[in-house]
Amino acid sequence: MRSCAEQDSYRVNLTCRGCANKSSIPVGCDSHWFCPTCRVQRAKEYRLELQAKLGGLQSLATRAGLTARSRRHQPGGRFGARFITLTLPHVGQPRERIQTLMKTWPRFWRLLSDKLRPRLKKHAARGVVIPEGKEGELVGATLWDLVHYLWVIEWTPGSDGDGHPHLHVWLFSPFIDQAELERLWRRAYEDVSGKHVEKLIVDVRSASNDSDAAALELCKYLVKDWEVDAGGSKQVRPEVFAQAYAELDGRRLRQTSAGFSDFKLRIEKACPCCGHTAERGHWARVELDHARAEELRAARVHGATGPPRPPPVGESDADLSTEEWMHRRAAERAHDVFLRSDAGRELQAFMRATVANN
Repeated sequence: MRSCAEQDSYRVNLTCRGCANKSSIPVGCDSHWFCPTCRVQRAKEYRLELQAKLGGLQSLATRAGLTARSRRHQPGGRFGARFITLTLPHVGQPRERIQTLMKTWPRFWRLLSDKLRPRLKKHAARGVVIPEGKEGELVGATLWDLVHYLWVIEWTPGSDGDGHPHLHVWLFSPFIDQAELERLWRRAYEDVSGKHVEKLIVDVRSASNDSDAAALELCKYLVKDWEVDAGGSKQVRPEVFAQAYAELDGRRLRQTSAGFSDFKLRIEKACPCCGHTAERGHWARVELDHARAEELRAARVHGATGPPRPPPVGESDADLSTEEWMHRRAAERAHDVFLRSDAGRELQAFMRATVANN
């Protein structure tokens, strides 16, 4: 883990089957708890997936007119995204605080769902269909089907040094009064802990409709170290970190609502060199030495041999091995280049004339 950021050897070379060029990606120790490099890398990967989900849901709601200002006074209200921060009192040891937080969220979501579902379930989201079941059939959605959330847990040492776990939530829904959210969060905490509190802090901010900005805002909590910057870096005490690690390891540090993935946009992972994405098995995780790479880039087909032969009858390109496929693609590319050259055009003219004379 200590040498993760410095080791250049831990990489996977992705070789494009279209142009035979390589793209190299780092493969680290994957210890995101302790390794800042791998933590950042994991957050980058998750951000792409999150952008696809946020963008799909928000664009669908926008096309359906649910985010327009004119909907404020219509049934169901105007939909929008908001960031919510949910905190708890500093009660108990670090493990107890985490356990209480993880139990309070499901109770809070049930209370909020019971409030919103009856009002939104009876109104159809006009023009919105979502996939349903394994067969992929489409069904009409209600306004309730467009209410979704994503929460990310963050940990700071806290004012008493025993840890302050809290949730950052992205919620897509109609307008909900902040006082109502505070009331539901306080009731959820009291139901779980059995303790009475006068007030709990619930911070609510409007979120941008830009999925990229929202994803960046949420993912930054996944890469923050467990320390506070005010007054210098104050790291959590080892015994507190040990309890937090024991309780959080294996738990979800982020979670989305059920059905949120149904709105995910397709992510195209194209070759950065040629932009090719269309063919199955485009990326090949193979290691080729320099001599082999040069051979594939060289012109392997000239006018006397013609284009590469098609696969045998009953077989397809998918049946070829990775190396056979790469040779075939390189040959096709070289032959196309030859046909566009002066010699290639002369050969084509000669062949056409020969066919015409025969």
